[in-house]
Amino acid sequence: MPGRTVLTLAAVAAVTVIFTATAPAADRPDARDSGAAGSSYLHTVEPSVLRPGDTLTLAGVIENTGDEPLYNVQALPRWNTVQLETRDEIPLIADDPSVRWGFRYDDPFQVVAERLGPGQSAEYRLDIDAEQLSFGSPGVYAVGVDIRGSASDGERLTLDTSRTVLPWIPEEPSSTVQVALFWPVEAPPSLLPDGGLGNDALAARISPGGSLDAMVDGAGSSPVTWLVDPDVLDTVDAMSTNSDGDAAAAAQSWRSTFDAATGGHLYVLPYARPDLAALRAVDPPLAARLATESVDAARQAVASQSGARTGVARPDASADPGILAILAEAGVRTIVMSATAATPANHPLAQLDTPEGELDVVLTDPGLDGTITDAYNSTNTEAGLLELRQRWAAETAMATLQADVRGGSVVPMVAAPPARWTPDEELTSAIVDVWTSLPWVDPVTVDELDAPAQRAMVAPNPGDPVNTLPAENITAAGELDEAVRRYTDLLAEPDPAQSRALGLAALRAASTGWRDDPAAGLDYASEISDELTERLDGVHVTVPESVTLSSRTGIFPLTVTNDLDEPVTVKLAIQAANPDRLRIDDVPEQWVDAGSRETIEIKAEAATNGRVPITVQLVTPSGAALGPATQAVVHATDYGAIGWIIIAGAGALFGAAMIRAMLRRRNASDDEPDQGHEDVPEPAQPNEPTSYAPADRPMTAHTPEVSR
Repeated sequence: MPGRTVLTLAAVAAVTVIFTATAPAADRPDARDSGAAGSSYLHTVEPSVLRPGDTLTLAGVIENTGDEPLYNVQALPRWNTVQLETRDEIPLIADDPSVRWGFRYDDPFQVVAERLGPGQSAEYRLDIDAEQLSFGSPGVYAVGVDIRGSASDGERLTLDTSRTVLPWIPEEPSSTVQVALFWPVEAPPSLLPDGGLGNDALAARISPGGSLDAMVDGAGSSPVTWLVDPDVLDTVDAMSTNSDGDAAAAAQSWRSTFDAATGGHLYVLPYARPDLAALRAVDPPLAARLATESVDAARQAVASQSGARTGVARPDASADPGILAILAEAGVRTIVMSATAATPANHPLAQLDTPEGELDVVLTDPGLDGTITDAYNSTNTEAGLLELRQRWAAETAMATLQADVRGGSVVPMVAAPPARWTPDEELTSAIVDVWTSLPWVDPVTVDELDAPAQRAMVAPNPGDPVNTLPAENITAAGELDEAVRRYTDLLAEPDPAQSRALGLAALRAASTGWRDDPAAGLDYASEISDELTERLDGVHVTVPESVTLSSRTGIFPLTVTNDLDEPVTVKLAIQAANPDRLRIDDVPEQWVDAGSRETIEIKAEAATNGRVPITVQLVTPSGAALGPATQAVVHATDYGAIGWIIIAGAGALFGAAMIRAMLRRRNASDDEPDQGHEDVPEPAQPNEPTSYAPADRPMTAHTPEVSR
C-alpha cells in the first residue's frame, strides 16, 4: 500500500510538471526570416464564466501581416487543465507563454482560409464542450486559440496564439465579495478668473460622446463612488451661465444628469489637484500653501452639498511620505492609493501614520486597477474589452474561491481607473456591466464596505518616480500666485468673489491636469500673470531725481498715481543709503481713489549737510513690492544755521556802529563849545539777513519729475 501511494504521488507530480512546464518551441508562434507572418486576437469568449453543460465559444480575427500569402490557415484550441495558483498570474496569460501554456488540440479545428493574402483578415470561431476541457476543481484556467498556416514554400507555421483566462465555476460560490468602484471626474483646468474659458478641454468632455459624458451615462444608477475635482463642477456651472448656445445647453444638461446620478454623494478631491510632487521639488513652502488652499477651496465649493465628503486626496502611486505629510497638514483625512504603494494589509480600509497625524487609507486592488488600465490603454478595442471582462471575472472569482477554500470571510475589494483617463462610453459601460453582473460580486460604495474590527496600520511603500510638471510650470504657477497676492492686497475694497476667482486660478496653474500637456498649463499661467502685471503697473509712484531740504528738517512730496478703476491702498518704503546722516519718517498707508493721483509728503531730518541717496519703493499694505525701486538724491544744505550766523554778524556790526557814533559825539562836545544841538546823521543800516524756509514749509524739487 505505501508503495502504491508513492507511485500515485509520483505520477501526479509528473503530470503536473508536464502541464505546467514550458511548451516546446514548435508549440509557439514561429519566427521566420521570410515574409510570412500573422497576427490574431480574441474578441469573443462565451460564456465568460464556464459551468458544466456549457459550450465554450472562442472567436476572433486572424490577419496576414506579412508580405506573402498564407495557405490553409487554421484555428485550433489551446488550453491548460491546471488552474492558476495566484491572482498574480492572471494578467500574464495574454502575453507570457511561460505561464500555463498548456497544449494545442486538433479537435475542434476550423479552416479559416485556404489562402489569405497580405493585409487580408478572416474571422474564426471554435465551439468546445465544457466536458472536453476536463477542468477539475473550481478555479481560473488559461484557454486560447493557435493560428496555423503554410508559407509559400510549404512550411507549416504557428502564426500566432491568443490566450485569455476563464473562470470554471461548477457550483455557485457560497460566498460573495464586496467590490467598490471609484469613478473619477477630472479634467485639465480651463476656467479663467473672469468666468471665461481658456481652452475647450472640458467643453469637449461633457459634450455627447465626451469622456465625462460617457462616465455619467456609463455609471447609470450603479453604486459607483464618485471621486470629483470640484474645479470641474465650477467650470461647468460657469459654462452654463457665461457660454452661448450649444455650449451652455451641454453644460446645463451634463450638470443635471450628474446631480441625478450622484445624489450629492461625492468624495471631493483638493481643488484642481495641485501637483505636489513637482511643487515640493521646486518650492516646498509653495507646495504646503497651495495644498492647504486647495483643500479649503474644495470645502467651500461643495459647502451646500450635504452628501459631499471633503478632505480626500488621491496622491501619486509613488506614495512619497513627504507628500502624505503635506496633505495631512493641509487638512486631508482620507487617502485613496493603490495597495502596491503601501505595506501589505488584509483589508482595503487601513490607516497610515504621518508626522502630521494619522490618515484613513482606502487601498485599491492592483489586479482590478490593472484590468481597467490595460483595457483603457489597449489599441484594439474589441480585444481590450474582452480582456476586461475575463480578467475582472477571474480576479473576483479567485478572491471568492480562495476564501471558500480557507474557510474565512471574503476580503472586500476596491477598484479605481487610472488618473486623468478619458474613456469612451463603450469602456465605461463594459466596466459597470461586468462589475454588476457577476453573481459572486456585491457592488457597493466605499462607505458601504464592511469595515474591519480594527484598521491595520500600513506604511508608505514608495515606487518609481512619476512624471510630474516641469520646473518652468511650477515657476510660472508661483509667479501667478505672487501676482494674485499682491493685487488682492493692493485693492482698497477687494471683491471677495474676484479674490477667490484669482486664488483658484493660481491653484489651476499648478494642477496635475497639465501633466499631459505642460505647454498648455504654462500658457494658462502666463496669460493670467501678464494681465495682473499690467494691472499692477497701473499703480506707480513718481520720484524726482533729486530734492533739496532748506533746513535741518524738511518735507518733500512724492506722487502716487492709480490708473485702475478701483481704489487702492499703498505705502512708501523709503530707505536712506546712510541712515545716520538722513532719517526719514515712516509713511502711513495711503488711500488712492480710482483714476486719481495722491501727493504724499515725506518728512526727513538731516544730521549734516551734503548729498544722501535714497531708495523709494511703492509697496502694498503688507509690504509686497509694486514695480521696481527708484533712486533719488536728497540735498541737505542746512540754510537755517547760516541764517542765524548772518543775523548775529549783522547785530554785531550794528552795535559797533552805534558805539562809534556815541564816541564821536562825546569827543565833539569836549573839543567845541556848546553852540546848540545839531542833527546827527543816522548810521547806515546793514544788509537784511538772507531769507530761509521754516521747517514746516515744503521745498519742492527743482528738477523735472521722472516717472518710475
